[in-house]
Amino acid sequence: MRTKEEWISEFNTIVENNLSNPFFTNTDIAEAMDMSERQFYRCVVELLGTSPNNYIRDMRLSKASEMIHSGEYNTVKEIALRVGFRKVSYFSKIYTEREGVSPASILKNYY
Repeated sequence: MRTKEEWISEFNTIVENNLSNPFFTNTDIAEAMDMSERQFYRCVVELLGTSPNNYIRDMRLSKASEMIHSGEYNTVKEIALRVGFRKVSYFSKIYTEREGVSPASILKNYY
């Protein structure tokens, strides 16, 4: 039996290792954690206070923010794809809602 901390660590590792894959689903994560999808969903909500999709989206946006501020990437599209977003427009929209500034305007400051 995993402790709460071990479970969260394992979950985070699985997500981080698959962050760039836009087709990596909750089913895939549940399988990797040797749980049913329903059991997995309940554990995420109970332990992290949000749905798996919201948690993963937030992880993707946090990673994207690191990438944007690193100055190593030239385009919003490149960053969006590297963190698992298939639609650049959706990525830009939710990034702007979260950060209060568009990723494109941040990148302009570096180039």
